[in-house]
Amino acid sequence: MGHPVVLSSSVHLGETLRQRAARYRGRDDRRSPARERSSPGEREAERLLAEAKRIFDQVLSAPHMDGDRDHPDRACALVRYSHLLHDQGNSEAALTEVKNAIRIYTEKYGSQHPYVAEARHRRALIRKGSGGRPLRWREDLTTARDIYLRVHPTDHPLIQQIEEELRDASDPTPGETANDRHP
Repeated sequence: MGHPVVLSSSVHLGETLRQRAARYRGRDDRRSPARERSSPGEREAERLLAEAKRIFDQVLSAPHMDGDRDHPDRACALVRYSHLLHDQGNSEAALTEVKNAIRIYTEKYGSQHPYVAEARHRRALIRKGSGGRPLRWREDLTTARDIYLRVHPTDHPLIQQIEEELRDASDPTPGETANDRHP
């Protein structure tokens, strides 16, 4: 595993396994309630997540990915890997990895690129799913939506998904202000 095409395919395989695990748990990416942890579905979900982690670990340690730690291909893998880490209960590491991806994409393409929007959307889902401050994850969702609106029509599925997340957003935590935000 070292050719960029194989690495890219492996990233997408890892993401597919993560999504399948979420379905076994009876939830989608918006963190609807999970099934009972002792169910056969949970055991299958854990198996799929472990396999996805093994794939991501191989991808991220490949010379193409590990040699140039600021390569956009690495950022793509980190965005998806961060969601896997979150699904495995490691939200702190997930936020670190997605932050690295946002940095790489921003340095390479600028802050208004659709790749930055994707990474910020993922970070919002991770923050929301781990009980983060609503102002922080709403800011990521709003920024992602604004970037996507520059390149997609308003009825595009990505924009509709973000709009739904924003509609579902709760009010700010009592006492929280815009000064409490840290992108």
